[in-house]
Amino acid sequence: MSQVDFLLEYTQLSGGAMHYIYPQQELIKDLIQNFEQAHGTIRFNTEATFVINENGAEVEYYDKKQKNSKRMACDFIAGCDGFHGISRRSVPSTHARIFERYYDSSWLAILAEAPPSANHIIYALHPNGFAGHMLRSDKVSRYYLQVKNTDDVNNWPDERVWTELELRLGKEGWRLIQGEILEKQIIPMRNFVIEPMQYQRLFLAGDSAHIITPAGGKGMNLAIQDSLVLGELFVGHYRGDFSADLNAYSSIRLPDIWHAQEFSSSFLDILSRSNDAFETDLFTRKLNESRLLQLRDNPLVATDFSKKYAGAMADPHHYAYGN
Repeated sequence: MSQVDFLLEYTQLSGGAMHYIYPQQELIKDLIQNFEQAHGTIRFNTEATFVINENGAEVEYYDKKQKNSKRMACDFIAGCDGFHGISRRSVPSTHARIFERYYDSSWLAILAEAPPSANHIIYALHPNGFAGHMLRSDKVSRYYLQVKNTDDVNNWPDERVWTELELRLGKEGWRLIQGEILEKQIIPMRNFVIEPMQYQRLFLAGDSAHIITPAGGKGMNLAIQDSLVLGELFVGHYRGDFSADLNAYSSIRLPDIWHAQEFSSSFLDILSRSNDAFETDLFTRKLNESRLLQLRDNPLVATDFSKKYAGAMADPHHYAYGN
């Protein structure tokens, strides 16, 4: 297929839905500040080591500063400690179903102190593999390069990174602005969902309940939506609102989580082009070329994609108790 170059105005197509760039570290700082201003207590340097979820709830944790273990009694436990945390591992395998998908390529994620080279996000499909350029601020940019699962970040010195980005992103009349590379890591592409997202008094949220590929940028959004819904259900429970059914948490959240998983997985299929198996699978290649051309030429397809990309498909307040 000859080169296809087009701009998708997803804000206009989605009815005005916009992306707000909010780096995760800045979000965490703001959440901590707001929580402490509300006289909340955060135990830093503390690791949860065991969850007791029978006849009440308790968390055993290790205080690294005092170098001792303690227990805390809880009404409920919100497991927001990520895929490798204790919360997910505390759900018995007999109670949960695991859904996973693994891909045959990874992404090299690069963060650089370099002004954006464009005023929009760039997704580039190249014979060497996918490349991405994402805006972060007026001084910092995020980039991605598709690499093999067996690759190592040490194989990518800064000079090679910029050369490959120039090659995959480059087009006539456009210049990639370079700068100091602040961070490099290889991210395996995978999807993961656990059902249900609750076991007795333990509720899973964010990466402890679901992992999504970076394609489309839905990971942090889903985690925030989990927290909003769970928080509203907790508030309703303590206010005595009987419509705030905590046991409905999974059924509220899972449909939107699966919508996001479908979107991210389908988008990644379009972006991933250079695997050895893919080079011989001409049928799959032609399917993805058709999907790309439909995004360019079919307004209905472009509008549907834009709404999903911008996140207009999911509004957690739509499910607020009492509505």
